[in-house]
Amino acid sequence: MRDLDFAAWRAVDHGERELDWSVWLGRPEHADHLTATGRVLIPRMVSDLTAFFGSRWLHRAAYPDPQTGRQLVPGLGRFAPTLASSDRMRPGAFIEAVRWWAPLQLLEGSQVLGVRSVRNDARKDVRAARLFHTLTQTRLAAMGTSLGADVTLEPPTTGGPGDVLLKVPGTELFIEVVTLSPESKFTQQDEYTNRHRFYLHALEGRLPVYFEGDVPGFLHKAEEERWVQKTKEVAVQCAQTGRPVELSTGETGFLVVKPGPVPPGTELIGPFIESDQGSRLVEVIRKKGVNTQGAGLAWIWVEDHGGLHPTTEFFRRPLAEQLDAMRNLTKEIFDGYRHIAGIIYSYAHQRAAPLPPDGQAQRLDGYALQRGLPIDRVRRTFIVTRRLSLPTPTEFLVKMCDQEPYWLDRTLARLHVADSAQALLVPPPGAAARRSPLWTPP
Repeated sequence: MRDLDFAAWRAVDHGERELDWSVWLGRPEHADHLTATGRVLIPRMVSDLTAFFGSRWLHRAAYPDPQTGRQLVPGLGRFAPTLASSDRMRPGAFIEAVRWWAPLQLLEGSQVLGVRSVRNDARKDVRAARLFHTLTQTRLAAMGTSLGADVTLEPPTTGGPGDVLLKVPGTELFIEVVTLSPESKFTQQDEYTNRHRFYLHALEGRLPVYFEGDVPGFLHKAEEERWVQKTKEVAVQCAQTGRPVELSTGETGFLVVKPGPVPPGTELIGPFIESDQGSRLVEVIRKKGVNTQGAGLAWIWVEDHGGLHPTTEFFRRPLAEQLDAMRNLTKEIFDGYRHIAGIIYSYAHQRAAPLPPDGQAQRLDGYALQRGLPIDRVRRTFIVTRRLSLPTPTEFLVKMCDQEPYWLDRTLARLHVADSAQALLVPPPGAAARRSPLWTPP
């Protein structure tokens, strides 16, 4: 973190100013990972995001509520480009912020029907579920628009169920979006884990050291005070001696402080909690099935933002096996809700550089696609349909997911920003040429 960016965050922490998008995105003149085009974009993003969400939304979302002491959107800080754990992670964090901003601007600029309602809901409902719902809803709309679909957000119930209506020649798709967020026990752990990570990153900003290893989640006040004091002591000791120091933290494991800058691949790992998450996913989809009954064919899009924990067995399976697992899991839903045309489950937990190759798998009633997104996100999407499904909407959904790496470039071009997301970034030495899509869906 640059000195002035660090000073801005410190002022927020000390109550001297509120968190806003200029602190979140950082000062353009210090963004040495961005091209001139990327730097010019920062003030525009600050202005536009403030206009969409409102002037105090970000501070209310990210910092503890003075009445309850709880964050309304736990873990929001992990998306801030200025809080990236290393310089290597900053470009990807910035492009993720652009991925938030671009659909909002495209839809507002095009005066898409329903965008005002989406904006009002986002302003009033300051929760993680609403934020991720809004980002998913607007991303799907931008993806559809980039392929020539006419888009309506929040279509009226007389027209059908859904958060997004896509009209293409020969068919239309009503998509009901549901975001899967971590359970409360995960949320509490993440809230404390992120707070402890930020504290360690602050120490790294003040001393020539870095931390690696296990970070505690929830700690009682006295335990947390001891942990904070001990980590500060070992950081100072390491800086003075130039030697690594290991800190045993009981049930939380081991934390090591080492001299020097943070190397690529360094991790601070939080605690793990078990849960029956398959049943939770089915229940979430079933509730949407109930909500959309009697209003025509519906597609249920489940966007996973950590609702299924990324360390479970499902996420270690090959793509085809994951698809089969989703088909088996959702079979009973199709049996019980005849109006559901298909179920889409999608997640982009993984970050990788370089991006892995594209992948796909297909069954009679399902598709699975892995696509690398600019510049370091890996998305996996599973589309499961009825055995007897309408081919045109299914084909369009598959095409949307197949082309997902390219909607952002098309949107940036329409917004007269740049011809690609890569044009916003200073290319790393020896950067590989951009890939072209090789797979065409049937």
